[in-house]
Amino acid sequence: MECSHSFCLARWIHCADSNEWYGVINGTLWRLRQLDDSHPVEFQQPVGCNQSRGSQYPPDLTDYFRLDVSLTKLLKQWRKNDPQFAHPVHHSTVRPDRMTCGIRLLRQDPIETVFSFMTSANNNVARITQLLMRLSQTYGQPIRLSGSSGFQHWKFPSLSTLAGRGMEEKLRVMGFGYRSKFIPAAARWIQSHGGENRLLGLRKASTDEAREFLLNIPGIGNKVSGIRGLS
Repeated sequence: MECSHSFCLARWIHCADSNEWYGVINGTLWRLRQLDDSHPVEFQQPVGCNQSRGSQYPPDLTDYFRLDVSLTKLLKQWRKNDPQFAHPVHHSTVRPDRMTCGIRLLRQDPIETVFSFMTSANNNVARITQLLMRLSQTYGQPIRLSGSSGFQHWKFPSLSTLAGRGMEEKLRVMGFGYRSKFIPAAARWIQSHGGENRLLGLRKASTDEAREFLLNIPGIGNKVSGIRGLS
């Protein structure tokens, strides 16, 4: 969670006192808390506030964190194919067998991913997270988790909102700079080329097909298309 992959300060809010993370997955708010350094994660589901422990996670969590992918098997394959992985990385405070614990390539919402990484171009993580949080708070739908003492988060703005009239000027006021022109243009282009369903379909497309589609979106170049393709 503590990396720039999800620009977590914007999309995942960390409550230090309780060591809990709050984030939106598939349109609903979740609360996550790791019970100790490496074992079960406690989660609060959006409906009924049920808490569960163990390995049987709901589909949304399994999909988002790609829990169906075995990191152990991947490491064995990488060590076999690449000599750089054959020797464990050592760190003065972390055991070698724990260095990769928890590493996951997140499967994020496609709309959120496109516009987050458009915002990331020629920008730093602190400013990116600030802009995305401001954007979500201003134009995203507020969402609460029952039983969380009124904790509130925000969904990412919809395509129709980002494509709306006057959005370029509003984004400039918010500090998006030259990206202000491309964000609404990209939203309109995606709307007219299959919308979110088309982006979701790219997960099953070939790398070349996905890249070709993404490069046609206004404001997306080779770097952003490659990063988006990973999700």
